[in-house]
Amino acid sequence: MERKWLLITMLTYNADAVIYLSIFLIIVICPK
Repeated sequence: MERKWLLITMLTYNADAVIYLSIFLIIVICPK
């Protein structure tokens, strides 16, 4: 069970990082 919670925690932090990464990619791919 602990491993499952660890995985969920990692996915949560990764999802937060993915949001910032996506914003960065959008800015790079679609400059103003």
